[in-house]
Amino acid sequence: MRRREQRVEAESSMDTIINNDGSNDNGTRQEQEVEVEVEAVSHLLEEITLLLSQWNGLQMAVQNEWGGHDSLQKAQQLAVDILSWLSQSKAPLYVDDLETMLHECMLLSLNTEIEDGSIEEVAEQLMIMHEEYLQGYQEIIEKYRGREDHP
Repeated sequence: MRRREQRVEAESSMDTIINNDGSNDNGTRQEQEVEVEVEAVSHLLEEITLLLSQWNGLQMAVQNEWGGHDSLQKAQQLAVDILSWLSQSKAPLYVDDLETMLHECMLLSLNTEIEDGSIEEVAEQLMIMHEEYLQGYQEIIEKYRGREDHP
């Protein structure tokens, strides 16, 4: 999938992931924060998609259509599901839960049993990405807030 297609998919996914209540119509802090969040989440989806595209077990399942003729769509849906899990959860996130999600998707959707330790590696990398996303997003929001406090 090309970057442009990924961005379009990411932006359409954002509609269901990000809640913009539109309560402030003046182009103020809330709208800027939503724009920043959309961009950050879109970037996170690109990172997730890139990581999954480098995961040999998943790519073998897709290329050999072990999950059926729609294996590619299932892999793309996995990326969106991971994004949703990472960005919407109010509860603490645990790598074990992410490993379970990856294992179940591979087994149930793509008919693939992964026993090479790559699920744990991918889950750990995804959690690191999520931490970087949270840290970067927070820094950008603080930067915007600082600008508004000092015109």
